[in-house]
Amino acid sequence: MNRISKIIFRSLIFCAAVLLFLLSVSRLAIENAQRRHFRSSARYMHFENIVEIKYIWPVQRRNPRIAILMVIEPDTKMEFYEHAMSSIACYSRVWNYDFLIVNSSDFRNECTHKDKFFRRHCVAARILGAYDYILFLDADIGVVNPTRRIEEFLDVKAEVIFYDRFYNWEVMAGAYLVKNTNWSKHFLDGFANYEFRLPKSFHGTDNGALHVSVISYWCHVKRLPRSYDRSWGRTGKRRKPYGREVLLIEKLHHIRARATSLFQAYLAEVILGTNDAGLATCLHVYSRSRNFLDLFMYEACIRKLLGNSTYFGKIKILPKGKAWARDNWMTNSLWNPERDFMMHNWKLTQLRTYKNAPLP
Repeated sequence: MNRISKIIFRSLIFCAAVLLFLLSVSRLAIENAQRRHFRSSARYMHFENIVEIKYIWPVQRRNPRIAILMVIEPDTKMEFYEHAMSSIACYSRVWNYDFLIVNSSDFRNECTHKDKFFRRHCVAARILGAYDYILFLDADIGVVNPTRRIEEFLDVKAEVIFYDRFYNWEVMAGAYLVKNTNWSKHFLDGFANYEFRLPKSFHGTDNGALHVSVISYWCHVKRLPRSYDRSWGRTGKRRKPYGREVLLIEKLHHIRARATSLFQAYLAEVILGTNDAGLATCLHVYSRSRNFLDLFMYEACIRKLLGNSTYFGKIKILPKGKAWARDNWMTNSLWNPERDFMMHNWKLTQLRTYKNAPLP
């Protein structure tokens, strides 16, 4: 190789190195610009200072990039969630996850939804582009076992991961792990926009929407007859009011439906378009629901149609006891270090004196 060739070769190597450097700087600038948009809620991060942080494990550089996201409202009473948020803040700093507490009003232009339970999924879709994965959590979910890692639940076959709750047939809407893909963003936006398609009945906000959308993903939705018998066809008379039954259920911790993801009706075209046996009955219950018992019946109906599968296309639903969180009231707030990771229902307003009573 003559001198001129060597000079040209070295020049090409130098130019390539400069180009790679500029591309890296450009990527970082884009990511910082994306994150700067929702950093205006940084004043809520004071929860990191509530707990004394002791680094038992070495902080690692995150690959993939994972964030834990909580979406709140301007009128959210932050002190109610101090215990849960403090634990998440400490856990995030130990493992070097980003912990984002975002006010939905920061996205008022992009997310115009009136119902906060739908609006927060729109916010999640806006933030998702800055990370590889986001673990979306209700504000009352906290960490009890910091040795567990979010990476345990990543699955290359799934882009959105939910889990079944213990006490009924509900798919938990206030906690999901979502991968940064175009499909996932459209999925979250589609669910948020379900607010504009809800019936005027008691629908449990976005919880009912989840189950309609999941089944819509698997089969075409038929037009329902206008008539509906609340007894579900078993008698010709209307059922009596539920009375104490309803009161007991409505007093369960965090029984109100929480946000979960939406499969839009347009997805019904792609899979199992004719496999809709029993769907009309389920949607009858949903469209005319008046209380939580009706909603629970509807959710059980949909879950029966879905079956016991774990994978539904790009969506994964973890079975009971296999997810990262569960409701704390089921075991009197006791937890198992071999199985548990996070607890749901940590509100200061719900703290009670511990009773040394046997577990059910």
